[in-house]
Amino acid sequence: MNAKGAGTVKSARKGRSKKKVAGLKEERVLEGLGVSPGIAIGTPHVTESGAPTVPEYSIDETQIESEKSRFKVAVSRSSRQIRRLKNRALTMHGSAGEELGYLLDAYRHMLTGSRLTEGVERRIETLKVNAEAAVQAEISKIARGFANLPDPYMAARANDIREAGAR
Repeated sequence: MNAKGAGTVKSARKGRSKKKVAGLKEERVLEGLGVSPGIAIGTPHVTESGAPTVPEYSIDETQIESEKSRFKVAVSRSSRQIRRLKNRALTMHGSAGEELGYLLDAYRHMLTGSRLTEGVERRIETLKVNAEAAVQAEISKIARGFANLPDPYMAARANDIREAGAR
């Protein structure tokens, strides 16, 4: 992949024949987002993005408090992860670290007494569903609300909501 992430997936099998040398793999050019200048040669690690798929299942009345507790533990872990990421971001040169810090602060705010956390707990109590399903449903609802806003800047915040939810 070049520094700009340019190119498309190509293969020697497409369009032209090429003899393979024994023991060598054919070259592929991958399209992606360049995060630093220069050229890198190595094994790519492809990750999926988007909302994780979670199972949804019903819980008993007796499981509501333990499910809410599981959610609170997950929120606490996420908050610590975001705090560590912010500390790393602040060591970055230039304004990028500061801007990333603001975004991470917004993520942490979403995890503390916000519409998101209150909505998840309400879903666990009223719908009697597992915490993961409650989080996914509440994130979808909030993100849809942002995406439908007339202000393009605010509508773009729907992705931030999804990112916080995925965490």
